[in-house]
Amino acid sequence: MEKQAPASHFRTITPIAIASMLSGMAALSYQATWQRVLSQSIGADAISTALVVAIFMAGLGLGAIWANRFLGRGRVARWITRYALLEVAIGIFGMASVWIIRLANATTGAWSAGSLWLDIAVNFAVLIVPIFLMGMTSPIIVEIGKHRLEDFGRRAGLLYGLNILGAALGAALTGLVLIEVLGL
Repeated sequence: MEKQAPASHFRTITPIAIASMLSGMAALSYQATWQRVLSQSIGADAISTALVVAIFMAGLGLGAIWANRFLGRGRVARWITRYALLEVAIGIFGMASVWIIRLANATTGAWSAGSLWLDIAVNFAVLIVPIFLMGMTSPIIVEIGKHRLEDFGRRAGLLYGLNILGAALGAALTGLVLIEVLGL
């Protein structure tokens, strides 16, 4: 029979779990939105989807590698602040992203003659920074959590699972509801 965790563990994990879930939700909301904007800007929906997914995978991986280089240094309070600053920076870009993506593609489209490689390079340059920052968030959440939780292995799985659940909800909600109701 499994031992019941004290109530204090649930109070400790709840803010971290909510942050992890909302972070995943926002990331996939951005991904769905950016894919739609790119399909309008560069045309082919399959190309825009592949481009956004490729940039997401590269950015998330590079961001996680970069964040892991610095983890373990500094106090937890600093990591909480860094996490919050990353999320704010990602959010600021997210609010302006549709305009930025359209401007970048319109500017290069005027003189590029529809070059697929230029489309890839321009959109990679526009999206890599916020996605790189997104990649840094999960390792930081784990770093924050490992200093606060007993039985961390199971808790890390929970945090990651909630991040993925948030991502699925963000993609579904954005693709099926938010874009239809609010537009891009």
